[in-house]
Amino acid sequence: MHRELPVFLLLATCLAVAGFAAPAAAAPGVVPDAIKARVNELVSACARAGGRLGDMTGQGRFVIPADFNGDGHTDFVVSEGNVPCVGAPELFREGGLARVELYTGTGTTRAQLVFADHLLAYRVLAGSPAKLQIARRGEACGGGSGASTQCGAELRWNAAQARFDEVPTGSRAAAAQPVVRPAVAARAAVPARGAAVTAAPAASAPGKSAGPAAAPLRMAANARAAYLERCRAGERRDNPKKAAADIDSACGYLWDKIEAAGPVADVMLAAVPARAGERLTLADLRARVPTARWDAAASVSGATAAAATGRLGTLDAWVGGTARAPTSLALGWSEVGADPPYDLPGALAARGAKLEPLGCYHFGAGEVNAVYVVTAPGRPPFALTIYTRGAPVAQSTAQQNMSVALDGVLPTRASLRAANRDPPWEDPCTV
Repeated sequence: MHRELPVFLLLATCLAVAGFAAPAAAAPGVVPDAIKARVNELVSACARAGGRLGDMTGQGRFVIPADFNGDGHTDFVVSEGNVPCVGAPELFREGGLARVELYTGTGTTRAQLVFADHLLAYRVLAGSPAKLQIARRGEACGGGSGASTQCGAELRWNAAQARFDEVPTGSRAAAAQPVVRPAVAARAAVPARGAAVTAAPAASAPGKSAGPAAAPLRMAANARAAYLERCRAGERRDNPKKAAADIDSACGYLWDKIEAAGPVADVMLAAVPARAGERLTLADLRARVPTARWDAAASVSGATAAAATGRLGTLDAWVGGTARAPTSLALGWSEVGADPPYDLPGALAARGAKLEPLGCYHFGAGEVNAVYVVTAPGRPPFALTIYTRGAPVAQSTAQQNMSVALDGVLPTRASLRAANRDPPWEDPCTV
């Protein structure tokens, strides 16, 4: 019978191998709960695959502690591809890529996942602070990249924005204007036999309020006029024989969907974290969404247990995650034979938000899941997912589910494509 190595012994071994000395600000021997959980998941996955944990020195060292943001606290790199799973050496290396994660520590049992992706390679450069360099392959290198394209980047701490930036290296760094973008944690897929990866634990101290919501965003004074002008121009371009009255009617109908989604946009902008690294509890979320009527106890939404369920006007509301660490707020609408009434991306854009559409995947005619990264004034970027199902016949039920991420985890095109091979991915998205 295989005997798993106790997690505390495992972590002590990893730290000793790294030759790491804990900074004075960190309590000696403190290992964040998130790191313990990831090590347990990986060791358990190896055992389930019929393997056993091998030598954790050299290439087998898969937890690397260092200070990557210069705050004096220990941060951690976790590399699945370096897990020495004897008997199943390719368990965590799918197609030559492996998941690498970076967690920032606080000197306590809490740590925050700030980067995760399936990479071709990585290396840690010693320094003050240390740096994490990464290599990607294929479409993850950007538009127009071939299957054999390789590219590199370095994660550098941006103190002004309290985040890591991904700075291109190699040939991309030689470009006239290299693209420097925030390094974000991606929900990249894990091997089927591996352990499921959960969101990072709450960064706020238990029982402590996360603080007030960011200031509300008002719709721009010229939002309606600007939208109708763009809509009419597009209709005239795409349908040159269409009557002007019909164009006005169609564009007015679409604007009505933006107006209808306004209250939904206001609720979601109030619910998302107001500061980078902020994590809400369920109590914080309820305080930020006072118009919702929450059920006395959490129930089940679909196939997933919810931290809370309730109603927001005529919409169903449910919260994913746990009361201690909610991960999402979703609002749902359904009606027999109706046309989906909400244009949430349009309502957010009318309030000054910028939406990056990552693409979508279709489940059938008139049924689509669309994913966006939203950057709104006064808030860090957040992920938005909108599921829409039309009613092709009068007896069918139309549905819209609009879900906003509360955990600070942002998807990427590469991670979504890896996680959603069936149904086919579409980019750009035709909703």
